Amino acid sequence: MNIISNIYNRLISFVNEVKKADFTYMIIFSLIVGTVTGLIAVYFIKAIFLLTDLFKGMALERNWLYIVLPAMGGLIIAPIFRYLAPEAKGHGVPDVIMTVAAGRGLIRPIVVFAKSIGSIITLSTGGSVGREGPIVQIGAGIGSSIAQFLKLNESKTITLLGCGAAAGLSATFNAPIAGVIFVTEVIMRRSGVREFSSIVVASVSASVISRAMLGDDPAFHIDLPPLFQLKSHWELSLFLLLGIVSAVAGVMFIKTLLASELAFEKTKKIPDMLKPAFGGLIFGFLLFSLPELYGPGFPAMEKVLNGDPSFVLPLLVILVFAKIVGTSTCIGSGSSGGVFAPALFIGAMTGGAFGKAVQDFFPNFVTEPRVYAIVGMAAVFSAAARAPVTAIIIIFEMTRSYQIILPLMFATVISVVVAEWLNKESIFTCQLAAKGIDVSSLENRPMLEMIKVEDAMLPIDKCLTAPAYMPLRDLEAYLHENDSRRALVVDTHEKLFGIVTIQDLYHRPELLDTGIVADICTKKLLTVYPSDTLEDAMLILGGEDIQSLPVIEYSSTKKCLGVLRRRDLVTAYSEALLKSEKKKQFIQKLKFKKATNTEFVEYVMKKGDSSVGMKISEIKLPANCNIITIFRKKDLLVPKGHTVLKSGDLLVAVVENQDEFIKSLQAG
Repeated sequence: MNIISNIYNRLISFVNEVKKADFTYMIIFSLIVGTVTGLIAVYFIKAIFLLTDLFKGMALERNWLYIVLPAMGGLIIAPIFRYLAPEAKGHGVPDVIMTVAAGRGLIRPIVVFAKSIGSIITLSTGGSVGREGPIVQIGAGIGSSIAQFLKLNESKTITLLGCGAAAGLSATFNAPIAGVIFVTEVIMRRSGVREFSSIVVASVSASVISRAMLGDDPAFHIDLPPLFQLKSHWELSLFLLLGIVSAVAGVMFIKTLLASELAFEKTKKIPDMLKPAFGGLIFGFLLFSLPELYGPGFPAMEKVLNGDPSFVLPLLVILVFAKIVGTSTCIGSGSSGGVFAPALFIGAMTGGAFGKAVQDFFPNFVTEPRVYAIVGMAAVFSAAARAPVTAIIIIFEMTRSYQIILPLMFATVISVVVAEWLNKESIFTCQLAAKGIDVSSLENRPMLEMIKVEDAMLPIDKCLTAPAYMPLRDLEAYLHENDSRRALVVDTHEKLFGIVTIQDLYHRPELLDTGIVADICTKKLLTVYPSDTLEDAMLILGGEDIQSLPVIEYSSTKKCLGVLRRRDLVTAYSEALLKSEKKKQFIQKLKFKKATNTEFVEYVMKKGDSSVGMKISEIKLPANCNIITIFRKKDLLVPKGHTVLKSGDLLVAVVENQDEFIKSLQAG
């Protein structure tokens, strides 16, 4: 027991020491997230391989099982998602994007378990989905869970979430660069040097784990000539046309998937618990006719990329439409799986069909028909995901074919431009847009997120501090001399010890002549760090009946740097608002209901409002409603219970229900 206790104490000591160096400690925890995600991804993939071999082998002996297996998978996963984690169904990436944009980076740990089990079952029973979308959400969940365990602030939580997502993609595709680019291009959409460095570390560490346990082979083995070159620069015009065709295929995939999701969501005749099985049954009949659609479809893709003659032009065209319908049916009905691999499958078949067609029409122009299949993979994926850089990099890393850089980049960019013209939303944001959620508007960082605690706090040299060993008799005189009712308590090393108030002194009169400050002060305090944002501090102040938060350097040293008072937060926020050019920026509605179920609202008092002329304490405000500031002409008022409201006052409040708040002001 002593050995275990010593190891634990040394580990805690190490973590606390590491936390002193902010950048270093994020790199270390990024490495941990990458390693953990890499290990889980490896066993996730092995489980899929093992069960797929089992079920697919059974289906090869009894063809009718192709119809039954997807439906059986749907029956098994439905209760998992219904009772454990409803957010784990579907392809996962939209939920991660929403979590980053508006959910403060918080993912429930149970999602990791539910997504893993649900996706393994869906994929192994033949569902037309990919494994990369689930592992992105699983990795993001791991990063978010570790950040929550460490009690990190929002920005660091989102960084570790991004680390997990990149690590998951890196491990499952053996593509560390693509993992980094995808997270920065699609999920986070903004990152500084520190965040980017952390994501790189996580992605590389996951790739190392994956290569050590699964091998260093590329996802696809393609035998292209080492000195491959286009016959003519005129052939680039064919790749331009391929980019347009790929854009149409990508947009068709987006629209079909969205239509399937909405159709299953609106259908009331089928119980929710049976929808995945029903969708699986529909796909099962398709799978019975086209076994190439089983799971992600990697074997069929590799055959097309290597020019297998059995994949004739009509079959390739049929597989394009069949994969779109099959994947849309599986995901739309509530199964779990990604859209990466299906998009690559659709692209390979689209490019393969295009290559065979143009070779027949322009035999002197076409150098190698297989190249069109490779380029088609990137072009369709970029059209669907609106991630051209990720598409280019991931094809390089999956095929190790670097000879086709020029046509690949050309077709991919053309595909994205045409797809953007045809359909504004990507395959990751279309579902959110259908629900009225504009991700781009959520990404505008709230004003409180842009102000650090250190920029608004009252520095320690301007705060009233009292030594922990000060006699209580001296404390009474000390507080009266400084006309203050409270003081920060520090020890001999300037570490925060607690807070003492005049009430604490009067509650223990028996200690007045013999006691010291340490005997009566409050030691258990809520604190913030200088690097935290005012939004972090606001959430703490809004949830507790306290007027200020001590600011400490690190949880290990507890060196006191100052204090953040409510008035400091309001003043800093108000000053930032007043600098805005538009009144719209005078106050931004910050919706963080996922974390607090509250929002900022503004209301201008009107002459007809019953609460005009009333004290705030007299108004029947709804529960969990706090008026945090009042703008009266050019003055800023900190509201108290005795503050009388006047016509023209601009109230800023944190509320749960905006309508109830406004009604209470109008009715008094």
